[in-house]
Amino acid sequence: MPALLVILATAATKAQSISGRILDEYKKPVPFANILVQETGQGTSADDQGNYYLAIDPGVYHFVVSSLGYTSLRTQVIIGDGRAKKDFQLASSAVELHEITVKARRRDPAYEIMQKAIDKKDEYLAQVKSSRTKLYMRAWEDVDIHEKKKLNQEVNELNSEEGLPDPFAKQRDAEAEKLARMNLVEMELVLNYKYPDQFKEERMAFKLYGSKAGLFIPVFHQADFNFYKNLVNLKGISEIPMISPLSKLAVLSYRFKPEGILKAGDHTVYQIKATPRKSGDATANGYVFINDTT
Repeated sequence: MPALLVILATAATKAQSISGRILDEYKKPVPFANILVQETGQGTSADDQGNYYLAIDPGVYHFVVSSLGYTSLRTQVIIGDGRAKKDFQLASSAVELHEITVKARRRDPAYEIMQKAIDKKDEYLAQVKSSRTKLYMRAWEDVDIHEKKKLNQEVNELNSEEGLPDPFAKQRDAEAEKLARMNLVEMELVLNYKYPDQFKEERMAFKLYGSKAGLFIPVFHQADFNFYKNLVNLKGISEIPMISPLSKLAVLSYRFKPEGILKAGDHTVYQIKATPRKSGDATANGYVFINDTT
């Protein structure tokens, strides 16, 4: 019986793509520039540092690179097997640049300021080797006061039946009603810190009204909310860590918008709003204040 020989052949192919940077005539990145492939009608956009990436089949194409404030560039690009690298250079357009001056200043400065802070975060993360800080902390929770009011009324009725008028009843009732509206903890302490993660608390004063069961009272070695770290662990608040707005890849998770400039002594302070790009991500929504020059 003749033998049957089956041969299976597989061909290994490499992924085809092109990547690089969009630069101006001064070799500075052009943020959010557009790249269009005329033959396919597809394209991509650069990030805030001018970097782009595009998956594409081998062939000869005409790329159109454009951005507001710059003269559009049309050039031929040959894509072979594997990954190609190519930078594009745009020339400034005086007319377009004049038209978009206001728009550019409304968006670009925030990303530039945040990027400078991100670039220096490793330096600041290890800058403080030890510290001793006096802290005041208050945590409170609004509660249902009906049950507490009923208890106070019963006490007052009991005193009245026994013929024991209380001259401080009105004042005490007013204070009790105020305190009955909340569970409250006030605390003064001295916090000692030693790099990288050693904390020691010295409690100087502690006052409790109501119950502390529903209050968040941080244990500081578990609540090191340090935004210079890429991920911020929020133990006692959230099971998953939060992406810091100073993370190395923060631009992928946040939108940044300048909202104001403040003066603090001789320092200029930028107020920048950070907004998550997607709802449901482990991100924060709020403001970052960054000192100019530092």
